[in-house]
Amino acid sequence: MSSAALSLIRAVEAKGGRITVDGSWLVIDPREAGEPIADELLRHKAEIIALLQVLPPMPTGVRLVRWEPKTPPVQLPSGSTVVEVELFARSTLRRLDAQLQGKTWLAGNWDLSALLARLEAVGCFVALEDPRLALQ
Repeated sequence: MSSAALSLIRAVEAKGGRITVDGSWLVIDPREAGEPIADELLRHKAEIIALLQVLPPMPTGVRLVRWEPKTPPVQLPSGSTVVEVELFARSTLRRLDAQLQGKTWLAGNWDLSALLARLEAVGCFVALEDPRLALQ
């Protein structure tokens, strides 16, 4: 994983932006979040695209701290076994997004702390922009 690419992604996220890939284009929303480092983003475009294709997409209000997917099978504390780690992480992140939007039924009625624990169990370490949410 390129540290320069990851640093640039984090710099955009620190300004409230998000980088996505559309074909061969980097899309930064809002655009202003990437303007101060636009030259660096262009220099490392290929690395950023490659990195974004491997990293699971983060919901709004969630930042990826570390992505170290565990080798399956992964035993969860609940007794379940995960055999598709990346699929499980993406699915759990969608549930986390639903929970953050107040749609607990779409989150499978999992609370935030349980969803965060499930992500960590497979090697996806995230942080909430507002950590007070995890205490609710």
